[in-house]
Amino acid sequence: MSRVAKSASRRVRLEDVALQAGVSVATASLALSDKSAQYRISTDVTARVQKAAQDLDYTPNRLVRSMQRGQTHILSFFNGYRTRTPQDLYMNTLCTALERAAGSQGYDLLIHCDFARSPEQIYQHLNGGIADAVLFFAPQVNDPLLALLKKSRLPTVLIGGQVDGTLPQVTDDVESSMRLVAEQLVAQGHHRIGVIHDDSNSPNFPQRLGLLRKELAALKVTLQEDCLYFLGEIGALLQKDDAPTAFFCPRDSLAYQLLDICTEHGIAVPDRLSVVGYDGLPWGAISGHVVTSVKVDIDALAQAAVARMVAQLGGESELPLIQLLPTALLVGTTLGAVPTGTTLSTDRRPGP
Repeated sequence: MSRVAKSASRRVRLEDVALQAGVSVATASLALSDKSAQYRISTDVTARVQKAAQDLDYTPNRLVRSMQRGQTHILSFFNGYRTRTPQDLYMNTLCTALERAAGSQGYDLLIHCDFARSPEQIYQHLNGGIADAVLFFAPQVNDPLLALLKKSRLPTVLIGGQVDGTLPQVTDDVESSMRLVAEQLVAQGHHRIGVIHDDSNSPNFPQRLGLLRKELAALKVTLQEDCLYFLGEIGALLQKDDAPTAFFCPRDSLAYQLLDICTEHGIAVPDRLSVVGYDGLPWGAISGHVVTSVKVDIDALAQAAVARMVAQLGGESELPLIQLLPTALLVGTTLGAVPTGTTLSTDRRPGP
């Protein structure tokens, strides 16, 4: 008969197991820690303690053990966008990749979903001992939480976003990627190039836009100051004779939305308009097209970030601060030659 009354409102403690088995708390602890032989605890006593633990459904308190050992084997993941929209293919893919990467290294992943806290409250929560370290995805350079983490002793690795240079960071090689986009567009004869405005507060958008402008300039093509367009104005814009012949979309989700707009307005892709995206993710579109896009290896990104963090937790100091991962061009069905007969305004014509 059990000596301990079960209660749904209270966690079973080691003291309850010891009472049930008729031994001291110290003996119960040693018997449940596989130290019976070392401390000469009889097999009968060990069996009695183990049966009591099983009968009471006792599980050691991980928080207490973590405090004793100084580690939880849990990594925190915090999204710098502070949002998670339904059917977000990028975040779904990244979170899955991080789960696999963390699990392969013997860690669990704690995903933070409450974005109503202040930066100070978020930091206190992250730094409260629940997890060993933080994986911070795509923070803005002026994010107040980023400033707090820079001053902290809490191990932090940044994933994606603009290169910071003060905290360890793993990100795709954006400069090489935008060079590839520029070369592909110019090789197909495109000089009137538009960019779809990204209003998601992404830190990547201004970086990708600036690098596209730079790489096109190196190829003697000017990306105009008024090149930015919102998706809502594209339908009317594409009816004009001097409309862009190609659009760069800083996220594939925008590219697939643009394809739907083209379908609705009878704009043939890529015969009339070319579309290039970034990420290499197959968002659904009624057009049936696959966007030509910069392919980011999200699995490799997650694996590199977790490996960098585990190495940091293990005390490895001779590691590069910034790790740039190569990208590739995903050849889809949305990039073609500039339409025959298209005229170019003088200020957008390539130089000699």
